[in-house]
This record gives sequence, structure tokens and C-alpha cells, in this order.
Amino acid sequence: RHLADGGSLSSVCSDPFLVTVLVCVQSAAIMEVLHAVSGLVRSPAVVTAMQVGSRLAAIFALTGGGKDTLERFGAGLMVISWSLVEVPRYLFYLAAILSGDATKGTPYPLFWLRYSLFAVLYPSGITGEVLTFLAASKSDTFLTFLGESETCRA
Repeated sequence: RHLADGGSLSSVCSDPFLVTVLVCVQSAAIMEVLHAVSGLVRSPAVVTAMQVGSRLAAIFALTGGGKDTLERFGAGLMVISWSLVEVPRYLFYLAAILSGDATKGTPYPLFWLRYSLFAVLYPSGITGEVLTFLAASKSDTFLTFLGESETCRA
């Protein structure tokens, strides 16, 4: 809605409600790791843990970096990329569950989206994450939590 109204990527995360939803949804992704570890899904547990861990670290940087971090281009790029890759991914999972076969039972356009969008959206998401980390690294609030700010050294 925001971008469609002529907004910019740098103001995507300026809505506190969006940030709260983002924290809740990304925190719930810990269940993906537990599902992989327990064998409930065929995903590799270590890879899943690394992906979820990096997203949680990015969320921590986003929320801990203060307003300046939230209002950066990288934060918006990260959130939009994550959103655009996750919607087809979960629709794909739903279609696989309903059909009983992820390969043959999933409509081809959804199959194509699931395995093609990541070619653009994963690199853009990672770029957004890196830019968010860089923005947070300049925030005294974030650095104080890590024990790295000038205030902590005094």
C-alpha cells in the first residue's frame, strides 16, 4: 500500500505496526528450525537455522538501530524483498499440502514463481540486510546493547 501510494523504500519501516508484525512473523520462523530438526519437514536443519538466524539478527539490527535505521533504503529493500519471496513460497507449500505432491500437484505458475523469484529477491534481500546492519552499526543505541559504544567504554 505504501509504495503504491508513491512512498519510498526508505519510509517502508516507519510504521510501528508494520515493525511489530515483522518482529512477530520473523520470530515465529523459529518454528521452521524446530520442524527441520525434528524431521517434520525435509529441510536441512543447519541451513534453515542459518537463514532464520540471519533474519532475526537483521530484525534485531533494524529495531535496535533506532529511527535512523528504520528509515533507510536498506530496511525497506529488505522488508519488501522478504515479503515478495515469502508469499509465493507459502502458497507453494499450501498447494503442495492440498495436492499431496509438491512437484506435480502444484500449478505451474506457482511452481515457476517459487523457484524463479529468489534469483532476484534473495540478492536484494541480502543487500537490504547488509545495508540495515551498516546503518545500525552507526547507532549508539544498537552499539550500547552490544557494549561497543563510546558511552560503554567510558
